[in-house]
Amino acid sequence: MTLEELRRALEQAERDLPRAELADAIGACAATQARLHARLTAPPAAPSSSPVGEWVTAAEVARRFSLSVSTINELSRLGRLPHRMFGRYRRFSLAELTAALDSECAEHGIGDRAEKAA
Repeated sequence: MTLEELRRALEQAERDLPRAELADAIGACAATQARLHARLTAPPAAPSSSPVGEWVTAAEVARRFSLSVSTINELSRLGRLPHRMFGRYRRFSLAELTAALDSECAEHGIGDRAEKAA
């Protein structure tokens, strides 16, 4: 609902509400005002620290794992890196990528990731 729709609905209620229900309506509006004020003054929610919901681009993956963007794109096209298509855009879950890269490295005995996976 937009702010304008809310204003129109309140104006309609103001005109059409029976006099006997005005006190209840004022109480409901005050309660709503208090909840909105609390929401407005509360600190913003901290972003999720879980990487499961964090979707990143091929460039971000390349930077995080010290690989080239073309390598990331090629590995994902070959099905060797997990990814999702959002329309025409390819995005990667950091949690899925880390697990896949650890597995790949361990399988081929490559670098620090192989030692960590072993």
